[in-house]
Amino acid sequence: MATIPFARVPLKGFPMDLPLDRDLQLQAHRWRLHVDQTPLAVIEWDLEGRVRSWNPAAERMFGYAAQEAIGQPIIDLIVPPKTEVREQVQHIAEGLTQTGQASRAEHENRRKDGSIILCRWFNTPLTDGAGQPLGVASMALDVTEIRRSTQALMESEQRFRTVFEMAIDGIILFSLEGEILDVNEAFARMHGHTPEDMRGLRITDISAPDSNNLVPERMRRLLAGETLQVELQQVHRDGHTFLTEATGSLVTYGGQPAILSFHRDITERKQVEEKLRKRELQLRESQAAAMIGSWGVDIATDILDWSDETFRRFDKDPATFRTSVEYFVSRIHPEDLAATLCAMQNALERNEPYHVQTRIINETGRQWVMEAFGIVERDREGRPLRFSGTAQDITRRKREEEELLLKRDLMEKVSDSLFIVDPDSRSFLDVNETACAQLGYTKEEMRALQVEDLDPVMLVDQWPAHLEAVMSAPEGVTVETWHQRKDGSTFQVELRVRHVALSDRGYLITSARDITARRKAEEEARQTQAQLQGLFDNAGVAIGLNDPQGRFLAMNSKFVEFLGYGPGEALPLNPMDITHPEDQEATRRNLEEILSGKTASYLYEKRFIRKDGQVVWGLTSVASIRDGLGSVQSLVAVIVDITAQKHAEEQNARLQAQLQQAQKMESLGTLSGGIAHDMNNVLGAILGLASANLELQPQGSPAHRSFETIVKAATRGGEMVRSLLAFARQSQAEDRVLDVNAILREEVKLLERTTLSRVCLEVDLEPDLHPIRGDASALINTFMNLCVNAVDAMPEQGTLTLRTRNLDSEWIEVVVEDTGAGMPGDVLSRAMEPFFTTKGVGKGTGLGLSMVYSTVRAHRGQIEIHSAPGQGTQVQMRFPACERAAEAAGLGAGAPAEAPKGAMAILLVDDDELIQSSMETILRTLGHSVITSSSGEEALTAVEAGFEPDVVILDMNMPGLGGTGTLPRLRALLPSVPILLSTGRTDQAALDLAGAHPLVTLLPKPFAIQDLQQCLAALGR
Repeated sequence: MATIPFARVPLKGFPMDLPLDRDLQLQAHRWRLHVDQTPLAVIEWDLEGRVRSWNPAAERMFGYAAQEAIGQPIIDLIVPPKTEVREQVQHIAEGLTQTGQASRAEHENRRKDGSIILCRWFNTPLTDGAGQPLGVASMALDVTEIRRSTQALMESEQRFRTVFEMAIDGIILFSLEGEILDVNEAFARMHGHTPEDMRGLRITDISAPDSNNLVPERMRRLLAGETLQVELQQVHRDGHTFLTEATGSLVTYGGQPAILSFHRDITERKQVEEKLRKRELQLRESQAAAMIGSWGVDIATDILDWSDETFRRFDKDPATFRTSVEYFVSRIHPEDLAATLCAMQNALERNEPYHVQTRIINETGRQWVMEAFGIVERDREGRPLRFSGTAQDITRRKREEEELLLKRDLMEKVSDSLFIVDPDSRSFLDVNETACAQLGYTKEEMRALQVEDLDPVMLVDQWPAHLEAVMSAPEGVTVETWHQRKDGSTFQVELRVRHVALSDRGYLITSARDITARRKAEEEARQTQAQLQGLFDNAGVAIGLNDPQGRFLAMNSKFVEFLGYGPGEALPLNPMDITHPEDQEATRRNLEEILSGKTASYLYEKRFIRKDGQVVWGLTSVASIRDGLGSVQSLVAVIVDITAQKHAEEQNARLQAQLQQAQKMESLGTLSGGIAHDMNNVLGAILGLASANLELQPQGSPAHRSFETIVKAATRGGEMVRSLLAFARQSQAEDRVLDVNAILREEVKLLERTTLSRVCLEVDLEPDLHPIRGDASALINTFMNLCVNAVDAMPEQGTLTLRTRNLDSEWIEVVVEDTGAGMPGDVLSRAMEPFFTTKGVGKGTGLGLSMVYSTVRAHRGQIEIHSAPGQGTQVQMRFPACERAAEAAGLGAGAPAEAPKGAMAILLVDDDELIQSSMETILRTLGHSVITSSSGEEALTAVEAGFEPDVVILDMNMPGLGGTGTLPRLRALLPSVPILLSTGRTDQAALDLAGAHPLVTLLPKPFAIQDLQQCLAALGR
């Protein structure tokens, strides 16, 4: 523990060999030294009020030397002639001598030079051994400066407290734990409380729940020394929320870190997109009384003496605790120890004034600040004898000084201009830095100005009335006026003026806010609002504005026109009231997503229900309008009427579907035609050989039964191939003038015999129906196929209707309609695809409607199918009409050739090896000779080389010249030889080719040996 190196110096002139009362004499000597060195004036006076002793401190304090004072009446010497003061002192003196009780007092005293000082007196009566009064011992402390400083501090604090309370902005001071330590009137009023109600609440009590989630992060940033400026959602006492702009920073309050935050209500500004910022000055003022104790150190003994007040400062009992220099040093704050010891050392060794401010930590943990003054008593050689002085607890004062500096700093840094005005002279007593920066003056220049120098609107003769208005309003007045800068320019301001009285003197506390930008913004907002309203009312599209609950706030005339309502009729509706039922779920889902923040806007097509029930289409764009915290304030919907466009798209989609169906069926027809041709060759070889061998087997033999089965299977396959060929056919096989009514009447006769009574037949035939050209057998199969399908669709009962009519002079219509189960959309879209069927296994091939489609298209007609579940099916077929004419002539002209008889030489022209092999076997079985050729070119070469066949069997479809190119050349080389034109596709091209040349007969594939034999036999007749 550090110690003070006091010198051990004997008292000069004091004998070391004292008699038995040396201790008493030593004690008296020490007391005399203490009296002489103490900074307190120590005066003894007798019962008559005359001075008996006068220490050096009294000489310094009152200006009288001891020789001048001793023997003089103390009242005449130092008490001013004021009657009230003399009466007070006289009363105190009488009480001391009569009651014998010590007393304290504080009153004015007069110095020798006539000046007045304020002293605090500690008076103790003196008595003899019998208790009889002898006089009074008084100690005096000059508290003039202390009282003056305290008064100045109180006035300063009162002024700053007034500015704090007058601040327009709300100011709050709270601890790091969130406890509210202090608020100003503006902050409390903002929340519907009083300042007293709010002290002790927590920040979370006045913040919206969403804002509380951000408190930990903001506290972390504040503790890092950052000054935050944020927007906070606050809660009013009545429960409603409002938005504030808050600026917070870390400060020191009462020696502890705290958060100081300025709040400005910006709710209205946010609603109109631009509100003025408000800040107010927060100033807190406090007062502390001086608490003084004395101390002294005997250099020779190193003994430390404390007064009772000093013991109390250290939380010690003077009756039980023995103090020491080492203990005092141990209680000094480590950070202040070196400076304190240095000051002591300089006082002892260099005779420098001792004045320190030191932090003391008591054993209880209480920390306080001590301000100490001291003097060193020395002997004639200058050696120190005693070190004594006073110690004052200035903790409260230091805290108040820190707060005062803080408030002064706040006043300087607040965003509004602040003025303290003398109401009598209209001059500026003080201004903050913001005012200087805003007006272009220095503080010294401002103090030389008067109110009218800044306010060109203010007239001097109006000042009394203005002052009276301010003084009559306890809360102050708020006005708008103009301020003029040093350069002569002016700007508009909002003034808040309040009158305060301090120490019998009045002041005007004024805050000024530049509202030039606010006024400009308000004007721009008004112009913008007018422009937006014009755009809204005159827009060429429908526009509606809704609140977050979906209620309409406004809609323009185009919106009303779009919905078919009168003015004001649609406002009570909500979006679901005008939305088509099938689009309500999508609309609800889109609104939920935009309200939850998943998306800011969306664009989609939806159907609306007009007032008259009509359905219209709108391209709808919906966007959200949010506030600064991201909450949805309203929804704006822009709707473009696309009803006509949607109708056109639907019509185009139908036409496109028909085109795609036609292209698909044409492609499938081409594919099926190619497959049918190859299958015919395969089936032809199988059927030919099987039928030839069937004739050679005994009736009933296993071989006969096997070949019979093969023939049946091949024949059935041939029928399937013919169906494929019918589907693939692009034109009718025959071209005759037909009466469609006659074909349908034959159908009716057949249906009446087969449908029994479960289906009712209705026939509505146009009496004078135009004829058409076509293939009768193909149309019979088509109509029958449709009728059979209709009967199958009505298993219990129903009505089948056949109807014909003339559409105009160029077209007729045939309708087949049933009242059956109908088809769903997915079935209807595939109904005419080949091999697609909804019937069970073995109950249909799936080629029925596809053949119907192909036959109608082959006759250059059109077909449409309309069906829905539970509403039956209607097939509409339209065919081109023609003029009535005689039946067409035969296939060809020319003289019949003489048919060969008996065994014949046959030229077989076919590129398929299976056909060549099977046909050659069949023909030889029938007794004919056969020469085969794999192409038309090879056959022509054989004939040109001299081969003359009796009959030519020519395949229609071959590579190279094929049947079409080979037939004319063969006919030119062999004009009288019969030709059998073999083909798996008996279409119009085959008919035309056969009819263009004489002695040509069609031989359809596949054929059995009997078919070939009959055909060859016919050539021999």
